[in-house]
Amino acid sequence: MKTHDLVLDIKNFQCFKELRVILPLNTSWTFFTGEPGSGKTSALQAIARALASPQQILLINSLLPQAENSRLNLKWDQQNSVNVNKAHILVIGYGAERQCLGADPWDIDTEHYPAKSLFQSAMLRSIDSEGLSRWYFQSFNQKVFEHAVSLIKLVLPRLDNISVTEASQVLYSFCDDEGAPLAPVPFAQLSTSQRHVIALVGDLFLNLFDSDKDCFTQQRDTSIGQSKRSIVLIDQPELYLSATQQRALPTQLSKCFPNIHFIVATNSNDVLVGAPAHSKTFWIERTGDKGAIITGSP
Repeated sequence: MKTHDLVLDIKNFQCFKELRVILPLNTSWTFFTGEPGSGKTSALQAIARALASPQQILLINSLLPQAENSRLNLKWDQQNSVNVNKAHILVIGYGAERQCLGADPWDIDTEHYPAKSLFQSAMLRSIDSEGLSRWYFQSFNQKVFEHAVSLIKLVLPRLDNISVTEASQVLYSFCDDEGAPLAPVPFAQLSTSQRHVIALVGDLFLNLFDSDKDCFTQQRDTSIGQSKRSIVLIDQPELYLSATQQRALPTQLSKCFPNIHFIVATNSNDVLVGAPAHSKTFWIERTGDKGAIITGSP
């Protein structure tokens, strides 16, 4: 897939008055950082709205109304000014108010918008009920089950195994500090940090799988997310995580989803320390006359 820069022109959107931001997509990670209230969340919302479909824009406007003179224009590269075909891009977003307990399938909106939590508190999809508990008993989805389990184990190194009972209950088996196995427990009995990581990776896997089910056929390898360009926006990925987990998360997510471009807003130096090589960092600051402005690496 050809790599471009994504050029976003913003006018009168949230705290931004008028500016252009160039997002390089030849790297896996782009970071927005700055003081609290500087406009990091607004930057992610601007990207999500600029890439949204007309139906999604209607939903976003109902959640976050904008001024009539608000404008967002998106194109590939500065030189050739090629407009972006949004149908070829999958955008998934996670706001700071995401509820990481894992929603049951019947709690998900009929018209599911995978970036909704960037604009409103929203439940993430449940990898337990929508995926693992079903795939385990379906011979044609064994590869999907095994791959999902391997990704969750990658971001939770102490996780030894995920099993499913005859009653379709998903159980997680961890090891203690010395490597001894602990009793398996259901999702609800895990720590807040463990639930958060599983819910985030699970929701991301489900959304990618919905758009790329063919990746698990015999004709394709199991590197999910290859069918279209995928951009994942995460506000405060450091939520609920220890400093060690924060530093490890960017590399872990890149190993899980090597075809994805992540754009995140963070207040955490530990997340930035863990940034993979060639990542791009933008600094956002709030000014009185120009509104929020975005500059290169701080």
